[in-house]
Amino acid sequence: GNGKTHLAVATGRHLAEKGQRVAFHGVVALFAQIRASFAPDGPPRPNLEYPDALILDDLGKVKPTEFVYQEFYAALEARWANEKTTIFTANHRPSAAAAHLAPDSESAAAILSRMASGAVVEIKGRDERLPT
Repeated sequence: GNGKTHLAVATGRHLAEKGQRVAFHGVVALFAQIRASFAPDGPPRPNLEYPDALILDDLGKVKPTEFVYQEFYAALEARWANEKTTIFTANHRPSAAAAHLAPDSESAAAILSRMASGAVVEIKGRDERLPT
């Protein structure tokens, strides 16, 4: 309600207009799609390494399991190694968002080091979804 997703999407649109391949995923739907892709007739697995800019919306909304950690870490590591832009939105500071994605503190530290290697922008304000 503070405009985090709006700002991330606007940034993605700007990058797309400059010719970059941009993908947007809400993390809850993303992990549901990844899990479903293992079924014989499931949807295709999303390629998180392909886009030049990847927007991952609402970190901290999935349960921290070994599966979530492995998938998220693998995508982050590949993107970081290939110097690709990854934009995250969360209702938490980066350390807390990383903790929500990892089953233990060591794993959370590995995610945090990759997440925080760029700029962190804090957006404050009233939640526009709530009545005044």
